[in-house]
Amino acid sequence: MKQNIGVLGMKSLANGILLRSKTVMPIECLHYALNLPTSVVITGIDSMEILEQAFEAVRTFQPMNDEQVRSLLAKTAEAASRGEFEPFKTSSIFDSTAQNPDWLGEEPQRIQQLMSARSFLRVVCGGTSHIEYATTDIFLVSFAPKQNSFLLKHFASNF
Repeated sequence: MKQNIGVLGMKSLANGILLRSKTVMPIECLHYALNLPTSVVITGIDSMEILEQAFEAVRTFQPMNDEQVRSLLAKTAEAASRGEFEPFKTSSIFDSTAQNPDWLGEEPQRIQQLMSARSFLRVVCGGTSHIEYATTDIFLVSFAPKQNSFLLKHFASNF
């Protein structure tokens, strides 16, 4: 915001999954998000009850002092340390592009030419489709038992 750039706060309740940690209440999550230096906090609303909860959070919000922030972070520290309750950070479940890689389409010819000098690894999926990656790239391969399929997640190049 110092450079006239808006900052959006999202996933303050981690799609409701954060509440399963039993360490924090919804209003506390929203108050914490509102306390951060954001331009706006976006929260999902799928019922009138959740809409009322959002209104209550705004009505009752007071900027948190350092002790209140430390206290909230301390009571959530153990649950947060494993990432178990934030799958949007630790998995591709909420990543629609990872679920639909064909949305990205083919790389432009100029990019393909840039990459032609490198050696590639071909991953065969279902015998017909494939994805090519340079062998110097870092991957995470995970198996999805219910779909009986593998997910290849590309992390970094030129390490």
